[in-house]
Amino acid sequence: MPASPQVEALAEALLDDVVSDALDPTAREGLAARLRGRADVRVCAGCGDVVLARYGAPRCRMCGARAEGEAAPRVDLGDGEEARAPLVLDDLLGGAGGPAPAAFALAPGRAPRKPVALWDDNEDWETRGERLRQEAAEAARKAKEEAERKAREAAEKKAREAAEKKAREEAEKKAREEAEKKAREEAEQKAREAAEKKAREAAEKKAREEAEKKAREEAEKRAREAAEQKARLEAEAAEKRAREEAEAAAKFAAAEAERARAEAEKHRPSLGVVLGAGAGEVSRIDDGPAEGAERADAASVWLRADGTPVLVVPSGVTELRNGRAAPSGVTALELGDLVTLGDAVYVLDKRSELTGLSAPAIHFARKDDKPGGPWPYWNEPVRLGAASHCELNLVDDGVALEHARVVTRFGRVVIEDTSKAEGLIVGGQKVKWAVLEPGRVVKVGAEGPELVVQDGQAELKPKLEKAARMKPSRHVRTKLDVLAPSGEVVRRVFVFSRREVRFGNRGRGVDGKLLNELIIAPGPGESADIGEKQGGLALTRDGLDLRRDGGAEMFLEGDPLTLGKAVPLPRQFHLQVGDGLDLEGRVFRSPAAVERTGIPQLGMKGGHPLECVRIDRVAVPYSYIFLVRMIRFGSETSAPLRLALPGVKEGHGQFIFTDGKFQIVATRTNAPIEVVGVGELEPGVPTNLAIDTEIKIGQATVRFTVAEDGDFDVGALGG
Repeated sequence: MPASPQVEALAEALLDDVVSDALDPTAREGLAARLRGRADVRVCAGCGDVVLARYGAPRCRMCGARAEGEAAPRVDLGDGEEARAPLVLDDLLGGAGGPAPAAFALAPGRAPRKPVALWDDNEDWETRGERLRQEAAEAARKAKEEAERKAREAAEKKAREAAEKKAREEAEKKAREEAEKKAREEAEQKAREAAEKKAREAAEKKAREEAEKKAREEAEKRAREAAEQKARLEAEAAEKRAREEAEAAAKFAAAEAERARAEAEKHRPSLGVVLGAGAGEVSRIDDGPAEGAERADAASVWLRADGTPVLVVPSGVTELRNGRAAPSGVTALELGDLVTLGDAVYVLDKRSELTGLSAPAIHFARKDDKPGGPWPYWNEPVRLGAASHCELNLVDDGVALEHARVVTRFGRVVIEDTSKAEGLIVGGQKVKWAVLEPGRVVKVGAEGPELVVQDGQAELKPKLEKAARMKPSRHVRTKLDVLAPSGEVVRRVFVFSRREVRFGNRGRGVDGKLLNELIIAPGPGESADIGEKQGGLALTRDGLDLRRDGGAEMFLEGDPLTLGKAVPLPRQFHLQVGDGLDLEGRVFRSPAAVERTGIPQLGMKGGHPLECVRIDRVAVPYSYIFLVRMIRFGSETSAPLRLALPGVKEGHGQFIFTDGKFQIVATRTNAPIEVVGVGELEPGVPTNLAIDTEIKIGQATVRFTVAEDGDFDVGALGG
């Protein structure tokens, strides 16, 4: 319902802060309707003061509370109407004396303050209207200017945006075109590069495949050729190896056969020619059946299939066996038998036993006790006669100038008639020859003296009786250094004169003394772990025994030695110690027919069948000699001490061991020996040998000294 002109005027007056206190309730309702929705009224939340918005101030004019510019919350006025609340206009309306309408109810808890006060400083209507018109005109002008400015800015903005858009579009178009061009060019470049790369890769692949194919073919060709060459070389090598192995096997078989044959020959019974044609030679006994041989015209010696030698004497033929007539037919022979076949005399023995034998020591004496003699015999040829140059000089009637010759062959001493007239008489019969043994009497010619063959050496006064004597047994070991004319030691010989000799390393006992007389020090290529008690050599009644006590293994002739078990040494032997220390040995003996009882004795008077035992190191020029009776020396290979140097002759001399001392004797008149400081030796006369003696034998020099520990070391030889 439209408000009355009074209400509208009042409302306007109220808005202009002109408030009439004479409003009736109807006017209040109209005022409320008129003020509904107005935003230019501000109400203080603290004291409820109402003021037009244009007069708003930071603080309330009534209570001084801070006035914020927020609009008051809206409240429900009924009938779906809303109005700003809280308004305190109801205070004004209530001031008229009547209750406020429900639409103007205050917010809960808010108490009315006081009526709106109008202030004296409010504008009057005319001033306000003029001001409002001016403000409206200014506002219109500003609005127009603002609208024009905004329109202009909008137009400029639009133009600018259009220009920017166009420029942007053109730039985008150009960029797009350039990008497309660049992309196209890049695509073309990439396509070209891809094509080139593909072509290059294809070419490279093709080239690589061709190269690989060629390399593979070359490799296959080389491998094939290498395989063919390898196969050819292997085939050739296999063929060569097979051929060499076959040849080696054939050579080995031949060597084994030859060795077996030679070994068999060594032990095969043979005949040594004592007298007659070929004296001093060894004759082989032929194989043949015993039967049928009886029909031979002359006596002969055959070897049965079982190895037994037999003497076959045809009927009506007389031959001798050991000086007695052998019966006709077949007679089995024993080693050592003397057999006559026609004009020759043979001794039967193993071939190996026939070489290097010396006879038992004998000498000659007159049976009639007339002056002369005794005459020594040293197993070397001597002449018997009235001439002064004869070694057995008999100036007697019936004795020719050179009546006979005494020689040793194959361990037998034989006297031969060389007078061709006077002859020799043995047992009352004239003979051309005779085998001499101790006790046999030989009459020299029908008118000459009788000589008795006696055992042992002649008791001759040694030269230089005052020479220093020595007991080798007091010196554990002695040695002989053999020097060449240049002064170089070419061989060192260690001499042991004891019934037992221990050998091993340098070990010492608790008393500090060496455990072994013979020290074995392995040299290069000689692998052997020599023990402190490696073994020993011991003299027996019949020979020499070898024993292993520990340390490295030992093999005699290829057979291992059992610890602690002694084995006799054969005539010739090979001894191996450890893996590579090799020694070659030889036993030298005399066929002495003596009764061997009791403890085996050393020395010339001991009657032992052994002369000595020599053991040679294969890889080192060292020899070890176990001395029993004597050491013969000369240039012959069968000598126990061989001196293969100028001026040294066969059977040049002997080192003798007798009565616990060494002696040296020259056995030949044409083979001089000089002991430095003593002079030249008289043939047949033994000379005592002192320690540190130097001996001249031909162009060889032999030093006789005591062996020191360092002498056993390999490489210890000196000038």
